[in-house]
Amino acid sequence: MVKKRLLLFLPALAAALIYLPAINYQFVWDDINLIVHNRETPLSAFSQSFWHGTNEHLGTDPYYRPLTNFSLRLERLIYKHQPRGFHLTNILLHCIVCLLFTLLLFEVTGSRTGSVLAGMVFSLHPMAADCVAYISGRTDLIAGLGTVTAFLGLFLYRQRRHWIYLTLTILGYTAGSYAKESAALLLPVLILWLFLSPDYRQRHKVRLLLITALLSIFSTWLLLRLLILKTLLPMKPPAAILPLLNSSLSSFGQQIVLLFIPFTRRTFISPAGPAGLNIWTVIGIGYLLLLLSGFPLMRNRPLVLTGWFWSVVLLLPVAILLPFGPLGRLLYLPAMGILLALSALIYSPTKKPAGPDAPRLSPTLDRKIAFVTGVGWCVLALPFLRQRLQVWQNEETLFSRMVAEAPNYAPGHYNLGILLISRGDYHQARLHLYRAIELDSTMTVARFNLAALLQKTGDYPAAETLLQRVIREQPNFAPAYANLALLTLNRGDRKGAIELQRRACALAPNDASLYYNLALLFRRLGEPESARQAIIQALKLEPDQPRFRQFLNSLP
Repeated sequence: MVKKRLLLFLPALAAALIYLPAINYQFVWDDINLIVHNRETPLSAFSQSFWHGTNEHLGTDPYYRPLTNFSLRLERLIYKHQPRGFHLTNILLHCIVCLLFTLLLFEVTGSRTGSVLAGMVFSLHPMAADCVAYISGRTDLIAGLGTVTAFLGLFLYRQRRHWIYLTLTILGYTAGSYAKESAALLLPVLILWLFLSPDYRQRHKVRLLLITALLSIFSTWLLLRLLILKTLLPMKPPAAILPLLNSSLSSFGQQIVLLFIPFTRRTFISPAGPAGLNIWTVIGIGYLLLLLSGFPLMRNRPLVLTGWFWSVVLLLPVAILLPFGPLGRLLYLPAMGILLALSALIYSPTKKPAGPDAPRLSPTLDRKIAFVTGVGWCVLALPFLRQRLQVWQNEETLFSRMVAEAPNYAPGHYNLGILLISRGDYHQARLHLYRAIELDSTMTVARFNLAALLQKTGDYPAAETLLQRVIREQPNFAPAYANLALLTLNRGDRKGAIELQRRACALAPNDASLYYNLALLFRRLGEPESARQAIIQALKLEPDQPRFRQFLNSLP
């Protein structure tokens, strides 16, 4: 019996083996801002927005994900800037989610084979690479851990009737909500199951207690979001609802197809404007109607409906974001719901036929078909998963793929441009930064870095024009004032240069490098005492910086 139960560990073991090479991958994309450039403390994450403390300037920050920030900042204290530890944590999180999800399926269906098979599909799904091999994809991993824990607690309580399992549900939902916004949408799914399950319908006090606790958690999360972000919405409400709905249904349909047929080498797609009715929209609408139309005929209807509702609620509201990042990041949470519905449909007990001549597949036959299909799917998925993993090795493999697959995606050109600057390929970097601005005229950070590149290559007038526009668009962007100060000094305006650099320091008082630049300005202007005061302030912020200490010792 113990050996048979060990089979439930197979999906987690398979995930560990296939993702092990990712330990040697580098920091890429958002990892740089969230980990390398971020100096905030772990506990402060609960009172800050997601991008607080980074070099990312997105205007209004729409995200509140304190648990994700907390984990990344805590590991930064342990691993410093070594990506191995962060990747190891991501792999372990995915393995734990795979194990708990397999246990959940076994609790639901009672079928060891069916649970392991669905668990393998989840653990080896190529789209999951966009969450596991990408450190910043941890938002989905922690949210997934919270989601599966919440449901596992509900099902375990049915069998064991112990309060500890209800606590797991409450803690799981809390963890998921504070890791990623979409996980907070699990609330109606949990409430639906509490009303559909015969066990909870008979225990009114338990159901009322759980619903009250879950609503309290959701309300607290909303209140904190409002206090910290000054908004409840993750994005601005659209002017036209119908085009947005059409785009959402189209992206929703694409994601449903990707879940079942993920055999693609594409990692990114270009953003596209709202289009008319297309095949993806039809598929999306079909998925919304399919289970409802056949609902009275289904076996284990409460579980099937719950799994279907789970996938819709956690995917449809965010499907519009499909073109803005890797394709697989939206599927991690909804995939669990779809696999739960299929497992409940295939591996639940079959009712007797209505009459002696009523045709139906035997339970043995439909399960054999499911087994052969599932095993074949996993075999086909493995090479695509390995190819998708390779995209996340480093920034060169990632951004080159991004620009090739999504040529109209401005952040792709921007990120490749920044990478090329670090490689010394200024000509190609300039072209990509210009292309990013052409595609998105509001991308201030691209305009700033293009100005810095022009400044570095000696095109001072063009750089100054760009920096002045950056300041008009974002008056609180401290680095723009610092770079403009140098250009102003080159024009001979010594007083103007000092004023601009002081403005930069006032806007970012915790940035030691700005005070260092101010000290350099004062020394160049022959004011050693003012330079001393500026470098002392820089040393207060970063006392272990040898460059600052050497500068102080060089002053007369």
